[in-house]
Amino acid sequence: LNERISASNALLEYEDIFPKVRSMGEYRKGGKTNIDLLMADGDFFVPVVRIDLLERDGKALPHTWDDLVELAKFYNGTDLNGDGNTEDFGFCIYPRTGSGFNDAWIPELMYSTWATTDQTRGIQEGFFFDDETFESRIGRGFEKAMNVWKDLWPNSADGCVTSNFVEGRCAIGLAPPGCWKGTFVNSDAGGVAWRNKTDGSVLRDENGDALWRPTMKDGSYAEPYRLKPFGSLEVINRETDNFVKCDPATCPKGERIKESSSLPEDDRANILVDSPHVGKLINRVPF
Repeated sequence: LNERISASNALLEYEDIFPKVRSMGEYRKGGKTNIDLLMADGDFFVPVVRIDLLERDGKALPHTWDDLVELAKFYNGTDLNGDGNTEDFGFCIYPRTGSGFNDAWIPELMYSTWATTDQTRGIQEGFFFDDETFESRIGRGFEKAMNVWKDLWPNSADGCVTSNFVEGRCAIGLAPPGCWKGTFVNSDAGGVAWRNKTDGSVLRDENGDALWRPTMKDGSYAEPYRLKPFGSLEVINRETDNFVKCDPATCPKGERIKESSSLPEDDRANILVDSPHVGKLINRVPF
């Protein structure tokens, strides 16, 4: 499609498609990037967190799946938006059981966890099947992923198919980008706030100000914070099926976890307490 895209790009604006989505339809051959598919959309899961809660409670950003489970359990069954209801949710996710054909996405969530322990060398490295025998690689990494989701499920609720997150009833969310669009776009008119149960509009006082919004200690609106994908500090040794520490040899694409104070000045997480994992290598997927 290269020539056709070049000829009509004034209307198409191919470069305006999200880079990761574009790359899904491209391949390299003979030193040239060839475009065989015109990708317009790609679904991937984006984690977001109520950063005001982390600041209030002296919590660090969650980096690992175990961090996520710990925070979900900590906040589940508490009042997260000051309305007196102590049955709010530690984790809001899409999809959940009963979401129709999107139920088929649920295994993908588990795979995203499994990959962080069993895929360390990039997307060219498969982890479902053994490279030589093509036998299923169901082992300790798979078991770990299943246990993570067994812990998360009872501490979670529906996300973007409900108003739970935008009403401030969720501490952490995980969903495709389209689910979060209304949370971030035009946040003055929307965002996270108490909502009218009938039409979903923001509840306001006589001056037109929202009756409640999550705020930081300095009084500013606490827009939900977008996180990097969760990862693992340990990965599977494929010869022994045992967990080993993530280091430059076992996690060649690993990322070293930074102190909060070393984050960029415009990164709102730089005010949070340091993660207990500072200095350790983490294997995040996608890379």
